[in-house]
Amino acid sequence: MTRSRLGLALALATVLLGKSRPLGAQDVVVGDAIEDYARVLQLLGRARPGPMLLRPLATPQMLRMDSAGHPWAGRLEARVGRVGAIRYGVGDLETRAYVNSAHPVVANDGLVWQGKGTSLYVTAGGWARVGPVTATFRPEFAYAGNAAFATLPVADTGLSPFADAWYGAALDRPQRFGAGGYDQWSLGQSSIRVDARGFAAGVTTANAWWGPGQRQAILLSNSAPGFPRVFLGTGRPVDIGIGRIEFTWFWGGLRESGFFDQSDSNDTKYVTALAFDLEVDPVPGLYVGGARLFYLDWPSRGIRAGDLFLPLQGITKSSQVTPENPSGNDNRDQLLSLFARWVFPASGFEVYGEWARNDHAGTLRDFVLQPEHSQGYTFGLQKAWAFDGRSILRARAELIHLEQSKTLLARATPTYYVHSIVSGGFTNRGQVVGAAIGPGGDGQFVGVDWFHRRGSVGGFVRRDVHDNDTYYRLVRSNAIPGFPPINDVELTVGGQARLFLGAVALSATLAVGREWNRDYQERNDQTNLHAELGVHWMPGGR
Repeated sequence: MTRSRLGLALALATVLLGKSRPLGAQDVVVGDAIEDYARVLQLLGRARPGPMLLRPLATPQMLRMDSAGHPWAGRLEARVGRVGAIRYGVGDLETRAYVNSAHPVVANDGLVWQGKGTSLYVTAGGWARVGPVTATFRPEFAYAGNAAFATLPVADTGLSPFADAWYGAALDRPQRFGAGGYDQWSLGQSSIRVDARGFAAGVTTANAWWGPGQRQAILLSNSAPGFPRVFLGTGRPVDIGIGRIEFTWFWGGLRESGFFDQSDSNDTKYVTALAFDLEVDPVPGLYVGGARLFYLDWPSRGIRAGDLFLPLQGITKSSQVTPENPSGNDNRDQLLSLFARWVFPASGFEVYGEWARNDHAGTLRDFVLQPEHSQGYTFGLQKAWAFDGRSILRARAELIHLEQSKTLLARATPTYYVHSIVSGGFTNRGQVVGAAIGPGGDGQFVGVDWFHRRGSVGGFVRRDVHDNDTYYRLVRSNAIPGFPPINDVELTVGGQARLFLGAVALSATLAVGREWNRDYQERNDQTNLHAELGVHWMPGGR
């Protein structure tokens, strides 16, 4: 089956299933300030937007909160118009500008690649619904000034001179997106979906975020642009006696950047994933979930039935053994994740975590003996205090660990988002689809925010360890000395503010980062001044 026929077949087949919402609603964009605020209200028992483990969330979930008695009351109401049988709404208009003084910054910013200098982002759109069909059109445009900075030489002559210097053909993560300014656009947060009988399905290019993390998500985040995919799932939570369960399943394609290699045969990767979440009734406030994702080079033979059901295959390599493949190895990469949130509204507190594996266990015995093999994890907590409905103080902390485990001493251990066979790794248009911290990364974040009637203000401290897998690989190969340590580590201190002026929200972030031993070069220390300015028009008074 050709790619075009496959896309058409999937689009037609999934017009019967997905994740529904009441009439005239538009999903809240992943990373929106309203989404974060709803989570804070949930801690205080003033909102019930559900598990918040599989995002984006629908607007009605955001509206399931008190209409008064909190600082941002009245800013969550969607304005819906109607012409005959058509319900419609004007989407938000948002523009942001980013400035980096010394080097690029990788963040949860979707289509944007923040190079040195100034980068711009603009998005706008709207939605309409007729009967069970909802269409959202919210394209995005980004421009990067992309000023020059020092890059490393690329040894592989078959790759772009801007390609990743450490992983080569295994990771499409350019050091720089060309030699000068460039622009790009995408369909962004757009989708077409059909709701029917408690199910829905459709086609989307919107970003998704799986898991409880606020700063990092191991499988899916908005670190890269959204990618085209067909999805299906539950339209509303299904009561299974011990709680309410939801699931979502998709099939899509990841695209190569223009700064990777010179071949046209590997420009697209196939990706499929299945995830669920469960609200556990016997334990109030407990939400659990899990996900499994596969990606591979788009098969020259086309997508076959077995490729559609990859997330259902056995979780051990022994289950994949055949006479032709006695090792159980394959040409695909898989990511498996389990996650949970536990919310305590009486205390204004939540704790959450995600645990992932980047390699099949050989057997159940292998898993019991070395469960830490190829593991990654996040852990976080959040606490909120309300003050007479006029303001809310929130403190939070989160860490992520994607560095290779000690099993590396005894067996081959993969690096997250990198595969020995799949060209370009787990990336879309040159950015990692999973955690923004990237392959082999570790990070810690602490922040405090004060929400008030006119907006919010806060500060944070962040420590990012850039790709320790590469660092220790260089040490083991004697390419660099093991002591004194020259890990590439960046410490950032900053603050942000948001101001409401009617239907307009103005936002600003200012941060100073100090990176030690950039690119594992001793004393190659750099200070980067990072600034963001945003204007967000929210029709309907949000």
